[in-house]
Amino acid sequence: MQISTNTQSLYEGVVSGGELFKVTIPSGTTAVQVVISSVTFRGGAGTILQVSSMSVQCREQDQLELLSTYGSLQLTGFKNVEIGSQQVFAYVEITYTATNSGTFDANLLTATVTSPFSGRYEALPNGAMQLARPSDSEAFTESFLLNLSSISGSSYEFDFQVGGEGTQSGLACSEDTSYSLQVD
Repeated sequence: MQISTNTQSLYEGVVSGGELFKVTIPSGTTAVQVVISSVTFRGGAGTILQVSSMSVQCREQDQLELLSTYGSLQLTGFKNVEIGSQQVFAYVEITYTATNSGTFDANLLTATVTSPFSGRYEALPNGAMQLARPSDSEAFTESFLLNLSSISGSSYEFDFQVGGEGTQSGLACSEDTSYSLQVD
């Protein structure tokens, strides 16, 4: 894909379907040309599939809105002086925390996350064990990109399970907690 003005190239690269990319439009630019080509086996530009000219003046009568479609491109974010930054994507970071709330040392043996975005996985490295003194915490984080326009009104359930054992008693303990994320 290549995006350019009459005088300069603004973006050139391989873009896959659904991939996000950012193009900074120089001040005073009124239009850009977008050329979408196939990709050769060596990664270069192949046959031209689509050429379009896009107005970037953002006048009130243009009714620029998120998710407006221009050929095979869709506007998912923009920034201007009047309304600031607008986008349909949000980076979400969820942190799961295991805390030793007991009075003695414990070994954290497992920390299992079940996420609608990442599936079920073991957050501790394979076979790892963490010593947790009283009040110690171990945090596990997952992050992902959400298209807010496609999930509006949805609710997502997350589950976090930990398993451990007391270092003095050798007794096993476990805890299971569920979380909910509501997108309005």
